[in-house]
Formats: sequence, structure tokens, C-alpha cells
Amino acid sequence: MNLSEGNILRLISIDMKVKAVSGAETFVHSKEFFYFTPSFINNYSGGVVEPTGETAVHGFILLRNATFREMFEEISRNFDSLAFTENQIVNFIRNNRKWMNRGAVTYFLFKYRGHVVVAAIFPKPDETSFGIDVYDVNNPTRWFHILGAFIVVPANT
Repeated sequence: MNLSEGNILRLISIDMKVKAVSGAETFVHSKEFFYFTPSFINNYSGGVVEPTGETAVHGFILLRNATFREMFEEISRNFDSLAFTENQIVNFIRNNRKWMNRGAVTYFLFKYRGHVVVAAIFPKPDETSFGIDVYDVNNPTRWFHILGAFIVVPANT
């Protein structure tokens, strides 16, 4: 991790964890706190993956406008090492709702059909549920830091 002057990100939390998970719970299985559009369910219903052990995570805040590639490459150019499983993301959200309900979008990388993609998860106004959008990591859009976006990655990078 090469964080220096002119950073895109600032590390803000190093004390969070994702508990060990079975790999069976996907976004679509987590309807108790996710709101889905029908197109999301049809396009991004992931499959069961291998179990994962407890994983330490780092949380960052976006300091300036950047593309997804710019954000995540500041941490590591190996996007596979930054990717969670859907089950790990669901577990993180379930156990860190206070962190997630800061009013801004939180970005996670995960693998879908062999490709690393971005999950953009944002709190709904009721603060009990979340919306989710999925983007290609190569999406050329520059995302605005003024909105206070967060990035969460495994700490092993």
C-alpha cells in the first residue's frame, strides 16, 4: 500500500473484521436488509463459494474524485487480493451497520462469474436497509469524494 501526498484514499479504520462464513449466503439471500430491483436479481444473483475464515479489513475514505480503478489501485494492483465473497460482504454489513449507516456509499470488490466487480452499497433513508449497485471495475466514471464514499478491503493486501 503506497499512501502518500496527493492520496486518493485515507485509511480510517483498521479494527474491523469479517467473521468466518460458509460461502452460501449471497446478496440475493440477504433480503432482510437489502432492497433489490428485479434487474439486479436477474443479473447478479451469485452462487455458493468456498467457506472463508475470519478476515481483518481496512476501511478508507475517498479524498478526491477518482475512478474505481484509481481508488483500488492505490491499495493494490492485484484486484483479486482486494476482493471479498458476497457472503463476506453480507457478513460485514450485518455486523457493522453503524459503520455502514454514515450516509454515504461504501465500495467493495467481489468476484462475479470470474471477473472482479464493484459493489456500491448505500443506506436507505430508513437506516435499516441498503441498496446495492454493481459496476465494472473499469467503469470510466469519476466518483465524487464530496459525498463521503468509503472503501473496504481485506487487510491482507
